[in-house]
Amino acid sequence: MTYSIHEVDHDHVPDLASAINFYKDDGSRDIIRGVVQMAMGNGEPWDVEAMLVTATGKERWVRTIGYVETLNGRPVRMLGSIQDIHAQKTAEQARLDALMERDNILDRVQDAFIALTADWKVTYWNTKAEQVLGRKRDHMIGANIWEHFPDAGPFRERYEMTLASQETAHFEEYYPALGKWFEGNAYPALEGLSIFFRDVTDRRRMWADRERMAQVLDRSLNEIYMFDAVSLRFSYLNKGALRNTGYTMEEMGNLTPLDLKPDYTHEQFEALLVPLRNGSQPQVRFETFHRRKDGSTYPVEVHLQMDRSGDSDYFVAVILDTSQRDHTQEEIRRSNERYLLVTKATQDIIWDWDIAQGRLHRSEAFQHLTGHAHDEDVKNQDTWFQYIHPDDRQRVFEDLRATLEDPAS
Repeated sequence: MTYSIHEVDHDHVPDLASAINFYKDDGSRDIIRGVVQMAMGNGEPWDVEAMLVTATGKERWVRTIGYVETLNGRPVRMLGSIQDIHAQKTAEQARLDALMERDNILDRVQDAFIALTADWKVTYWNTKAEQVLGRKRDHMIGANIWEHFPDAGPFRERYEMTLASQETAHFEEYYPALGKWFEGNAYPALEGLSIFFRDVTDRRRMWADRERMAQVLDRSLNEIYMFDAVSLRFSYLNKGALRNTGYTMEEMGNLTPLDLKPDYTHEQFEALLVPLRNGSQPQVRFETFHRRKDGSTYPVEVHLQMDRSGDSDYFVAVILDTSQRDHTQEEIRRSNERYLLVTKATQDIIWDWDIAQGRLHRSEAFQHLTGHAHDEDVKNQDTWFQYIHPDDRQRVFEDLRATLEDPAS
């Protein structure tokens, strides 16, 4: 067997030096030389593993065992054996390489990863787990995880269920002690559990913010629409839009803004969108009429923008129902018309002084009674007081000042 291991002929008779030179000069040769010298010096036996290079140049792991016989304290004979352990060492090295590669992979993944035995001892704790849980690997390996996280009840329940059922479990739980949300999967393993998880606190907060924003949009009295930039089909409507148009969300999913705007053709509406598509304008504003499901119409003011922040582009429209505003403006117009008619019909002077703006309006009767133009520029109160008789001017001024200082007087 020794000849076979060294790949030499059976008539090969080595000396000590040539036998040692069979070992690879990467440290193995020094190991063999050292144990031989110690055995010859003090009779200490050896049992070591080293890399041997055969006569044909092949590298092979061997185990060499030996000792030295002495007579009267002097070495007289060296005996030993060599075992071919190359397959065993190669397999062991492959396993170690695989474990190292696994550790490297688990340390590079973006998720935190921990491995637990069935009695909750930590056997693996990657770098990401250190970051998100705030515990160093050296402190956790071999420790009972619940001694470090005694208040993680919901997580323990999930893990116990996974161990009992031997089925993968998905979880998303809040851990108050760290103020974080975690999402992950627990997998049954031969010795316990393998658990991948990630900190999703920012995502949960974003969802919560979006939910609050959705609630705000839904409670808005204005109509809010979102529609696809290509198909123009509606993808979102708030409650105000559904309430005012009379459609359901399902019905609106098959409609486009053109179904609500009877005054626009497809070409005309696309022309409105051009400055938003090419970025020349951040917003387009226009007024038109909306048509409800029952066929009735109402005036609206449209504020239209384009959003390119998601995977696909879409338009956002904020619609103001101007029915009440138009009605109010019409009432004001009619009131002003009646006021003008009254000022023209009466012989009394009617005047209106805008103190904040410094403007004074007088009816046409002022010109008939005083001979001064009623529409001449009146820049201040002195211009007005010059038309009052000198005997009455002081009294009128004091009455005016008292009224201004105390309108209730």
